[in-house]
Amino acid sequence: MYANPHPASYRQRHERLRDALLHTSAAAISCVALVGAVVVGTGWLYLLRDLHGLALGPTFSGALPLQQLAGGDAQPLGRMVVAWLPTGLALGVVLRAGTRMSLPVRGAIAAAGSAVLLICASAVSDAVAQNDAVRHHVSGSLSRGGIWLAVALIALGVVIAPQMAGRGEAAAAIRS
Repeated sequence: MYANPHPASYRQRHERLRDALLHTSAAAISCVALVGAVVVGTGWLYLLRDLHGLALGPTFSGALPLQQLAGGDAQPLGRMVVAWLPTGLALGVVLRAGTRMSLPVRGAIAAAGSAVLLICASAVSDAVAQNDAVRHHVSGSLSRGGIWLAVALIALGVVIAPQMAGRGEAAAAIRS
């Protein structure tokens, strides 16, 4: 009989290191995906702003903060949904595939992270447009309906993404 070359303490250290690496990679994936989603959603909204067919529903101020001086920062509900909901769906797929977070945690991270990024972007845009300090514009950003609608649509997309994927997987299993 020979001795085990890997004592229990070695295995425990290995498991702790593996868990730390998994948590760190999940955090990195979440941050990169969240920043990417906000950039993509904003880009889609800029591309959609001239499509008159999507000018449905009420308008939401502050949706495109860089358009503040031109008077085009408010965008209608139709454009907001078309830009932000698919962005949230894609973010939900990435967070589900790249992390072990539960659905409520993924939704909360998407909502909180996108809110912080969009509020900061709005405050910076206002500060640049008015040649003023950023700190003077954070509270003004909090009152913009476009920001909060974008946050809600991203979070909604993240939350419904797994259900959509689950239906596709179930349908594929039934067909085979």
